[in-house]
Amino acid sequence: MNKKNVAILARALALAGPGDIVGSVRGTLSQDAAALGRDKPLWVSEWVFLSQKSFPTQKGETISQGMQEVLATFESLARSIPLGPLMFYRYDVWLTDPSGNLLPPANVFLEYSRSANGAH
Repeated sequence: MNKKNVAILARALALAGPGDIVGSVRGTLSQDAAALGRDKPLWVSEWVFLSQKSFPTQKGETISQGMQEVLATFESLARSIPLGPLMFYRYDVWLTDPSGNLLPPANVFLEYSRSANGAH
């Protein structure tokens, strides 16, 4: 892809907590799109929650459910804000154990990738 076709936004989207995932993601990317325009895709170079200790939430939401909410928000925003690659940060401690075995939150990405591939 030609650099002229992409607005590369080195956005580190660090979500302080699961209090308002949709509002946080939507607000941040809407501000970025307003500043950079919507004619080229925005890349989210990394996203992660700042602390695993935020989960489970007071409502009982797990980290996997929080991750699903972030991905669903990206998907809903893609209709109005062109998005490029979305890269999850810190897979080493969030998605695998010290031996490299996948942890349950890794299944969120597996399921997401399967549904994305099936939809096309």
